[in-house]
Amino acid sequence: METQKLIAADITSRIQILDTLSNNALFDSYLNEADPNEPNWKQRYFGSQAMYDRLKSIKQVVDPQGLFICKHWVGSDDWTSDLNCPILSISIKLSLTWSFILMEFFILKTSV
Repeated sequence: METQKLIAADITSRIQILDTLSNNALFDSYLNEADPNEPNWKQRYFGSQAMYDRLKSIKQVVDPQGLFICKHWVGSDDWTSDLNCPILSISIKLSLTWSFILMEFFILKTSV
């Protein structure tokens, strides 16, 4: 794990050198040659936040469940960083929490 962190830091530092040489131009890379730890990936890969937002609105029409994802791609910010679970809103989390509490209550009550 430590080796991976060192390699990631090395890649990031090399990308920063290239950014300096290119006067920090945006929209100048694609995923095959990009830094996987790019903090501004929306702007870097799609040109601007406005362009990303437009693409995301189109994606929501085509993929309303948001199931077609990959790291640092349109809609991936709605998923956890490992892309295993969608990020739930607070209201959904509270609803699920109360559902689990009620289920446990009824399970305990019926088992006594």
